[in-house]
Amino acid sequence: MNDGKIGIIGFSGMVGKAAYTALKRKYQIRCGQRHCPSEFQEESNVEFQKVNIFAEESLRDFCRGCDVIINCAGSSYQVGDIIANICNQLKIPYVDAFGINLIENGLKEVQNSCVLGAGCFPGLSGILPLWVHDKYFDISEKMWLVSGGEEKYSFGACADMLLSSIHGFGWNGKYYLNDAIVEEAQENIIEIVLKNEFPKGYVFNPYMNLETKSVAQKLRLKEAHWYNAVANKDLLGILQKSCVDLIKNEPLEEVVKRMIHYSNREEQVLPWYIMAIVMEGIKDNIKQRVKIVIQSRGSYEISGNISAIIAEEILKGSIQPGVKWTWEVLNPKITMEKLIKNQTIEMYSFIDSFDELEEGIV
Repeated sequence: MNDGKIGIIGFSGMVGKAAYTALKRKYQIRCGQRHCPSEFQEESNVEFQKVNIFAEESLRDFCRGCDVIINCAGSSYQVGDIIANICNQLKIPYVDAFGINLIENGLKEVQNSCVLGAGCFPGLSGILPLWVHDKYFDISEKMWLVSGGEEKYSFGACADMLLSSIHGFGWNGKYYLNDAIVEEAQENIIEIVLKNEFPKGYVFNPYMNLETKSVAQKLRLKEAHWYNAVANKDLLGILQKSCVDLIKNEPLEEVVKRMIHYSNREEQVLPWYIMAIVMEGIKDNIKQRVKIVIQSRGSYEISGNISAIIAEEILKGSIQPGVKWTWEVLNPKITMEKLIKNQTIEMYSFIDSFDELEEGIV
């Protein structure tokens, strides 16, 4: 057993379960939420402590004695700054599986390590381009990313998606071009990125965002695109209408419940998730295009494992105080190797030197 106690708030949710599973055999774990699940069993290194995020002393009491806090409770847009500020006051490192609103709002006089976007998107979506660049390019010039799948929306995930859409995390219908955000044409994604990676009928909504922009600036890209893959145009319309409803000040709970009702399919289907990237650039003075396809049982599993990896790095002392994106604190190569080794993801590569296509499993 390694040294260190990790507190997981919202441990029985889909992201929390994945983080808990990744960490429970390695560290002391304090599991927290309002009510203890009936199936929960304490172990020698695992304890449950009731916590009310909106009651300051309850939250402080939960955090005291922990060496790292992982917030998997949704919606992060509603509770993340509350938990982050308490952790900052107590000088306890903080990991948020979403939490990008803290970049917008800003933490004052940060005394702890505070890692945001510690999930799938944002999170893995920032690490993946850096890994592709380091592995395949001397100079990267352009990239296209797309993600989507067949998953059940949780209330927290749905709320974060909607709130981030209207509170500055991204720009709908836009892409990054020479350090500017401009209107997306969208004609190129079908040929360059998709191929046959998504089922027939999926539509692709351009959505430039703060994380992808920051990675594009880091890599000095000329051009960067992000697309959310949605099962059909009706679902895209529901998402857009839900954002409008929130702007009109309709209650968040009602809007989210309505969106979940229309979005989640009634029939039972196996969940799946895909994230694909195409990057163009130069290697050994030869221009080439690389395509990477990541497949997973679900984005929630990726998010929990990314949060767990960050918590471990904090306990090792490798992450310094300050508010950071996930891609700023994790080693891309080591992170991708861990996700493949623990079978969180499978990854396929396609390398095109503009002469012939090579295909293989990474």
